[in-house]
Amino acid sequence: MKVQLTESVTAFTTDSPLPYSPCYALRDQSLAIGGYANQEERDAQLVHTFGSQQWLWSEEDDFRFRNSDHQLESLYLLIPEEPCPAPEVCAGWVRTTMVIGGLRAETRDNFALETTTGRWFDQEARHMMCLRDQAPPPEEGGMRVRIAPDTDILLAGGKMVGWMLTNPARYLTQGWDRPAVTPPAPGTSQLLAAYLAMTSWPAIEKILDGEAGACRELRNLKQRILGQAADPSRNSVLGRAVDMLIEDHC
Repeated sequence: MKVQLTESVTAFTTDSPLPYSPCYALRDQSLAIGGYANQEERDAQLVHTFGSQQWLWSEEDDFRFRNSDHQLESLYLLIPEEPCPAPEVCAGWVRTTMVIGGLRAETRDNFALETTTGRWFDQEARHMMCLRDQAPPPEEGGMRVRIAPDTDILLAGGKMVGWMLTNPARYLTQGWDRPAVTPPAPGTSQLLAAYLAMTSWPAIEKILDGEAGACRELRNLKQRILGQAADPSRNSVLGRAVDMLIEDHC
């Protein structure tokens, strides 16, 4: 199946999705999927890959393909703070047809892949979705391609319009650490959903302004995190993210 990544760059689906677990970092709101374990290894990968990448002041998403066979090697995706302007459109994508496969670039060209502009998550953060501006409803030729564990790119008429992470709480990590291999505790997704709601626009503005009510909600969330004895590694990720907001703005 042909996939249009940009107006001029295409790829084809393969039967080899990426084997790496996603790493969802709250610190810099990113999703990394690749065989690297730190920034140095990620930078070293650029030598034998091509595709899209961030430059000094750019905000592109990274899709890196191997020079040798044009197969997708890694992803690095930025997560916007702006909410999806049409949440009903986002919710509809969860129910679209899904196929499993990797990607093979048609030509060996570098390119710029625009980041998504709005994020959406359901009430318990079972799905987190990031879409570009003016993404059409999924009924208009929508399809998902699962290119890594629980990670789908979203296609409308063959063109990439966003991506989705299922069970994002499972992949919470601090920096370059690998996520815990055990399933998340039942309450972790609810804690993540609360954090995402507080840090999405326009709610985040109240925190940035140091409003007393918003700061009180943050401290209450921190107590909820501390009150969950299970899932210590993911609690640590959530707790540190909340602590940074409190220290910087409250």
